[in-house]
Amino acid sequence: MSDPILQLIGHNICPYVQRVVILLQEKQLSYKRIDIDLADKVKLRQLSVTAKVPLLLIDKDKSLFESQVICTYLDEISVGSMLPPDPFEKARHCAWIALASEVLNAIANIIYVDHTPAQLAASLEKIRLHFILVEQQLEGGGYFSGEDFLLIDAVYATIFRYFEVFIIPAGTEPFVNLTKLNLWRELLAKRQSVQQAVPVNYPELLIEFMRPRAMAMSRLLSHFNECAV
Repeated sequence: MSDPILQLIGHNICPYVQRVVILLQEKQLSYKRIDIDLADKVKLRQLSVTAKVPLLLIDKDKSLFESQVICTYLDEISVGSMLPPDPFEKARHCAWIALASEVLNAIANIIYVDHTPAQLAASLEKIRLHFILVEQQLEGGGYFSGEDFLLIDAVYATIFRYFEVFIIPAGTEPFVNLTKLNLWRELLAKRQSVQQAVPVNYPELLIEFMRPRAMAMSRLLSHFNECAV
């Protein structure tokens, strides 16, 4: 049986696309990536029933949507697995991957909803409380479960990437006193597949994407960049 022809439809800064790309890179699967304009809803609806990315086209006549479904499929058709072999550990990883959506929802609020500093602070507080829970799951000094880079590491790497760009107001820092989480974050940032999941100008692309919405974080970023010129 020949390997399927894979084509990934995505967007250049989408975190859900990034986790699929990281898995593809880690599994060394051959694929073609096409990034599209999310504002083109007609094109999106032509490609996907959800009008969202990522979308995986398989052999030109089949498709899958939803990042976790795509990752599960890719994991199962390739050698090895990016989930633990132990049934409980596998379930635990899947639970924390699902819970990561709470952080991504808070980040979405920062990008699309949080117009006032108070709203921004509330979203950052939600993220901080989640990170405290994650800190308690980490052994420290390695990846989420030790030496092996797994899917849960890919998921959180895409979350941590935002904070390489965001300007965090004083008193709302979500990483304070989280030693193990910060070590994990630094380790993930060095991973080649994580670095290659986005364009080299990712910070500029994210800032430009946020600018028209003029939310509190976008205004902070604009002010910082103006002062840096």
